[in-house]
Amino acid sequence: MPARTLPASARRLIEDPRNQLSFSVVSIFELAAKRASGRRTAPTLGADVVHALALSAGMTEITLRSEHATAVETLAITHPDAFDRLPLAQA
Repeated sequence: MPARTLPASARRLIEDPRNQLSFSVVSIFELAAKRASGRRTAPTLGADVVHALALSAGMTEITLRSEHATAVETLAITHPDAFDRLPLAQA
């Protein structure tokens, strides 16, 4: 599978110091679950490493709250994967 590259427009947004970068605890959980599954397609880096790197880069961690979980019901976008719906609800 070819490596994916980040579009230049996305890279500019990430590198702009005026923007606050955040990550969801749901994404860290998803990484951990995929690595624990032992699949060949599992991420190379462990969830603990990704978490530490995100924090050391100054990113803000968005925790999961009951309000986020219940907001999944009201999302206009339906998707079969709850891991994709939860970060949208957190936003």
